[in-house]
Amino acid sequence: DDGGLLTAIIPELAPLKTCAQNGYHQFDAFEHTLQAFGFLETLLHVPEKQVPAGHFLRHQPPSIRRRPLLKYAALLHDIGKPGTRTVDEAGRAHFYNHEKESADLAQGIHQRLRLSKRQQSYADFIIRHHLKPLSLFTLFQKTRLSQKAVNRFFLKCGHLSGDLLTHAVADAFGKGDPENAAAFAAFADTLHKAYAGSFLPIKNLPQLLSGDDLIR
Repeated sequence: DDGGLLTAIIPELAPLKTCAQNGYHQFDAFEHTLQAFGFLETLLHVPEKQVPAGHFLRHQPPSIRRRPLLKYAALLHDIGKPGTRTVDEAGRAHFYNHEKESADLAQGIHQRLRLSKRQQSYADFIIRHHLKPLSLFTLFQKTRLSQKAVNRFFLKCGHLSGDLLTHAVADAFGKGDPENAAAFAAFADTLHKAYAGSFLPIKNLPQLLSGDDLIR
């Protein structure tokens, strides 16, 4: 970026540099993106610097094959913020539906960079759903998180649950509030363990009744 190459390749990142954020962020949108990207590098390569022993990122990190795409998605996850920024009467900035706008904008970048359809689908999924783990955490903090909501998350994300949670942890640390980010990282670890230990064993049970049974 210092040499001008980053925004020459991805000009959609340039508007982030003048996009001020709200009280949940210490940085503007561009600096937050770089912070999140940097924390993702740490979580993928030296997770012991960021998360405690026993955390899923120290034992079950995203696959090496998908890591470049996960970092690519992290770079683009907030490009929709400038176009969705509004300010309320109290002077607070909001970015409603920025995750969808980011994913839509990123589709043009995917095609320009000649990503395969599988690569595009993966990056789109991470960007489009990157707020879902945070939404669950907000419900958890308000003691309103239901098992039904958790199951819906697992059904939607499937085997990419861990990748999405990894991105969300990096995103949380990139906001500049380490205490809240550590609390979210612990929540993400609990979710990941619930997926592997509770959800998958039930989901993988053989069907009690199939369509063929009904026909017979």
